Amino acid sequence: MKHQERHRLKQDDLAFGFRRLVVFGKKFGRQLAMAGVVVAVLALIYVGIQFFRAQGDKRESKAIGEVIALRESLAQNPENLDKLQAFKGKAGRMAAVATASYWVEQGDLDKAEEAIGRMKDRPKDIIYYEGQDLLAQVHSWRKNYDKAIEIYKAILAENPRDYPQDGVLFRQAEALEKKGQKAEALELYKKLQTDFPQTYFGYEAQTKVATLEAAAK
Repeated sequence: MKHQERHRLKQDDLAFGFRRLVVFGKKFGRQLAMAGVVVAVLALIYVGIQFFRAQGDKRESKAIGEVIALRESLAQNPENLDKLQAFKGKAGRMAAVATASYWVEQGDLDKAEEAIGRMKDRPKDIIYYEGQDLLAQVHSWRKNYDKAIEIYKAILAENPRDYPQDGVLFRQAEALEKKGQKAEALELYKKLQTDFPQTYFGYEAQTKVATLEAAAK
């Protein structure tokens, strides 16, 4: 029982820390053309260190440290991309998200999608959902809103305990709004207000609700 409780507390700490990074990325990442990249990179750093340390996997923790260092070096040393893509296993999945975020920064959404496509569907942990969330954002930037919404719905339906739903709901609502389904978007923004009133996305949803309701008058 004590072991299970310690594991649960570690997972709760992981989820809480990840939520803080999501808020930070959304609030301060606007200088980037595509702010979702900040979320992916910050999540990569936090998840890489905390997730594998929580599992006591020193070898994977070391590999994740190397992934993070290579990702941070790409702006000055793009040739390190080959090294980043060479990782396998758990570190390779993290490297796929890191590579995808790099290609988004470069404006190459095709290569970003290709990088995420190299991730396996199992295990469905926080790394997997970060990749899927970034993939949905890629589709939104392409104005392929139906595909983005489909991915967001799948994430929410699976209800992952370690991945914050408020950000997913908000981005799904944005995709619906941009697609022109304003009534459906408004419904989701209101849900965010009700279910996540104290989060960053809950506050952002208030603004969205006010704007959409004013436009409907």
